[in-house]
Amino acid sequence: MDRERAARPSEKNLTDKELERIAEKIRKDGFAASIGRMNNDFAAIAAPLLKPSGAISATLTLLGSTDYVVGARRESYCKLIAETCVEIGKRTAMTSG
Repeated sequence: MDRERAARPSEKNLTDKELERIAEKIRKDGFAASIGRMNNDFAAIAAPLLKPSGAISATLTLLGSTDYVVGARRESYCKLIAETCVEIGKRTAMTSG
């Protein structure tokens, strides 16, 4: 794909305002989920792994079929991934420095 085509707005592009709103929701919830956004059959759930300073050092991401990552499974996966990142952050903060 050439740069001009890649830079063209599409129905899936987000505005800066939409991105700010999404970033705030991620901060509040502790995770982000994308179900069918880039590909109808594909889902992703991710949570940030934070340094003690609050900066993002990595992310933990679950990728899978939208058929598998929906409904109650989605909710439990989101919670599990967010909680896991918090626990990893606590453990790495204790061992760093």
